[in-house]
Amino acid sequence: MRRSITFILVLLLFSCSTHVSDRSSNQPFSSRLFFDHEMGVSFSLEKNWDLYTRSNIAGSKYEEQFSINQTNTFKTLLLGENENKRASVHLFSEEIDMSLEQYFKLLFNSKKDKIEPVNARLFRTDKGNYVRWSFKVPVNNFTLRYLEYVFPANGRTFRLGFWTISALYDDYVKLFDEIAATTCIFTPGSDPSDCKLLLTAGEAESEIIEYATDKRELYFNNEAKICKGRDKTYMWRVSSPTNNVYLFGSIHFAKPEMYPLDTRIEKAFGDSGVLVLELDSSSEEFKEKVKEMFASAQYPEGESLRDHISDGVYKRLEEYLNKVGIPVSGFINLKPWAVTLILETIQYQSLGFSPEYGMEQYFLNKLDDEKGIVELETFDEQMDIFIKYLNNETYLSYALFNIGSSEKNLSKLFKAWSCGNTKVINELFFDKTISFDPDASVVLEKMFYERNRKMSKKIISFLKDERDYFIMIGAGHLTGEKSILTYLKEAGYTAEQL
Repeated sequence: MRRSITFILVLLLFSCSTHVSDRSSNQPFSSRLFFDHEMGVSFSLEKNWDLYTRSNIAGSKYEEQFSINQTNTFKTLLLGENENKRASVHLFSEEIDMSLEQYFKLLFNSKKDKIEPVNARLFRTDKGNYVRWSFKVPVNNFTLRYLEYVFPANGRTFRLGFWTISALYDDYVKLFDEIAATTCIFTPGSDPSDCKLLLTAGEAESEIIEYATDKRELYFNNEAKICKGRDKTYMWRVSSPTNNVYLFGSIHFAKPEMYPLDTRIEKAFGDSGVLVLELDSSSEEFKEKVKEMFASAQYPEGESLRDHISDGVYKRLEEYLNKVGIPVSGFINLKPWAVTLILETIQYQSLGFSPEYGMEQYFLNKLDDEKGIVELETFDEQMDIFIKYLNNETYLSYALFNIGSSEKNLSKLFKAWSCGNTKVINELFFDKTISFDPDASVVLEKMFYERNRKMSKKIISFLKDERDYFIMIGAGHLTGEKSILTYLKEAGYTAEQL
């Protein structure tokens, strides 16, 4: 959730008469500056850069401290000046609750009509992540060139930015990077030597953030390459002598902008006489079963979640709930399966995804009286998986891992889904999960592999009918070595991806 509080510190640097590349002989000094009561910033700057306030009164001490006592207030400082050569550094801080990837996309979308993006790269380090990006802004008869570092720290998102005219950018960019590399964030009363470096020194894993051809959209995690040269949907057609069965990998939580779906998907639904769902959530029986299920979600008096999971998993749960601002007391009496389902729902909805726009609901709304509905499973079969087999910390641990990585993976997942890239989806659903959490194999066996074997047998029975079937099933069931497609192939059927 975005909060309205914005703290902004603007520092203007005007270049001295010496060329930038000749300044290496100057000794650096550290300038400690507060910009509100909770946070501070420390820059390492060169000795011959004099410090000025906005009123052009030079500071008598390089360690002079400036305070801003109100939020949403600009504070401008000047550091050196010389005729027409000028550059600037500014720091924006915003209290905002979202991932770095989400924030940067929001930032880019707010600027894209006014700028010409040049390049961007996401850096991942063991102490934090940041984005370094550059863009141009036309101003009257000249162009400004910007370099910004975007990073989260201490519950805020920061943008440390530099600008100069384009003709001088190459002269200044090295200096800009040096300032960024020595910038620290600290709290009042702390020792500047203990402050958190914004940009971690040493090697860092990096990813190019790619722009669409028209530079109107950007892609993280090499998203642009995911669909390069692909023109497929996440749907397959399996044919028999009597009918066609369409297997559509659906997404249970979605956004309104994902509709309408590809015309190939819409046509397959229109041509089919039967809609097949894992469960029919529109039925009265389903609604009653849900009530019964959650009525059994609490422990009896005298028992709590704390008694049934390990200290390690409980600590991870506490850390996540603290991060999203939810008291753990609201979960202490719930069983692990109930906690897990609630956490997953909260996570998806916090990222803008809703079951209201899920694809099952989308097609249920389009259903007419001529189409029948068939369920692949029963409610009791699905709930037995959670309540009988996964009602322990294994499923909760699996969910906490996925929740922790979902923010950075969801964009990649939906991009892969949009062009039917099963390889990427298999990596996200299975390969990465198992590599980070070996115990996840137990969860995957119950949630996917065992169900795939059972549902495949039912799908084979549909292929003996004369009506065409449109089958909606979670996308994870249609990828990997133990997918429904694999079992159909073993039974002698060919699935054609459309």
